Amino acid sequence: MATLECTTQRDGEHAVIAVTGELDISTRDMLIGAVQAALGAGATSVEIDLSGLRFCDSSGLTALVAAYRIAEADNCRAYVGGASAPVRYLLDAGGYQRLHRRPPPNHHLESSA
Repeated sequence: MATLECTTQRDGEHAVIAVTGELDISTRDMLIGAVQAALGAGATSVEIDLSGLRFCDSSGLTALVAAYRIAEADNCRAYVGGASAPVRYLLDAGGYQRLHRRPPPNHHLESSA
């Protein structure tokens, strides 16, 4: 069974979730839960640091997109840092280049309401 650890550090409204292990169907909910917890604690920007990730399958990529969408729905920003070249390639191929591009400082999504 795959293992995943998500460790969150906060600096004001910015959170960094360091992900280590394997991101797949059996661990994807841990990542999504960590992002939801960071947003619930007041983070408006969440970096998902994948520098410690050893494996990521299509379910893991889906979890990264879900995390992005959850943050976006909360008028916040989530993005990937430290991703390997294959993960960046798959995000790009799926049309999610913005997931691994750090937003400018103090960047917040405009409300569409």
